[in-house]
Amino acid sequence: MVFGAVSIPGGQSGAVSAKGLSQWYDRTGIYPVSAGRTWYGRIFHCTVCAGMIKEMLKTDIKSLTIEELQKELQGMGEKPFRGAQIYEWLHGKLVRTFEEMSNLPKNLRRRLEERFLLVALEPVQVLESRLDGTRKYLFRLWDGHVIESVFMRYHHGNSLCISSQVGCRMGCRFCASTLDGLARSLLPSEMLDQVYAASRHTGERISNVVVMGTGEPLDN
Repeated sequence: MVFGAVSIPGGQSGAVSAKGLSQWYDRTGIYPVSAGRTWYGRIFHCTVCAGMIKEMLKTDIKSLTIEELQKELQGMGEKPFRGAQIYEWLHGKLVRTFEEMSNLPKNLRRRLEERFLLVALEPVQVLESRLDGTRKYLFRLWDGHVIESVFMRYHHGNSLCISSQVGCRMGCRFCASTLDGLARSLLPSEMLDQVYAASRHTGERISNVVVMGTGEPLDN
């Protein structure tokens, strides 16, 4: 499933009338919610025939710990070792789709696609300094928002400065991030995948991660 860059009103459950929302017809969008330690993406798919917005939940798989992932797999009737396999694909081999998990049965890959949301960021723009090779990444999120990450090389290793929110509500006059206020906080997977995407793009190991901003990291 491809998630379009569509903003869907959140905070609603069940089927919601699509009257006045014709721009959402035949579109799919997601927004993040949380329940305890488990993160979800609410998936909306609108069709002209149905005339309604249908809601279902998908668990954000990249935000789960290995123990939480194993518990999810056991709930699907799978052995715990499958959770370890999938965790390695996500966080070791940095795959972007379930189809790439080649040592899993095809039926399981299909069920994972149906049950889980797999965040995989792609840079829409990369700027590189001619002086020291520092790279600034611009990533587009599923809802159309964009965030920045900065890759820096040092003698002690590579560092990545990641975003934790879209916008900011701290109100610091010297910072441009606060001009439009806070749009939303990032999912754990969206913060993590900035590291993975930069590592994939550079082909280099990232040793250190810092979070940009003065107040917003503690606001997420």
